[in-house]
Amino acid sequence: MSAFAKLLDGLREDEKNEYVTFYRENPVHLASGEHLRAFSVFNNHHSNRIGARFEISNRCLSRDEVKQHYPGWRIVGAPRGGSLEEQTLFEVDEDGFAYVFGFAEKARDCLNSFSVGPLRN
Repeated sequence: MSAFAKLLDGLREDEKNEYVTFYRENPVHLASGEHLRAFSVFNNHHSNRIGARFEISNRCLSRDEVKQHYPGWRIVGAPRGGSLEEQTLFEVDEDGFAYVFGFAEKARDCLNSFSVGPLRN
């Protein structure tokens, strides 16, 4: 069974409202050695955007590392001071899709979330 099939096999619906469906997954162990914990997937019904939120337990993917692969990003969201879980969101448009990378206040230089969806008009 492929790693992707294993990931989808354990995915279960966690919560749902009129805007978003959240799915939860058990921790995922990547072949490169990283462990994804607090792993959840969401589907935003209005923006046609899917994404994943996770924490990497044994490695920090820094802003510079992400920028090496996805340069030219811009800030599309900023924390408002309510929680250390709030994120600065950076977006880069590539091949007709918007990739959004989130860095939480609790670890400002470590990737905390990722989402992808069609470009907004």
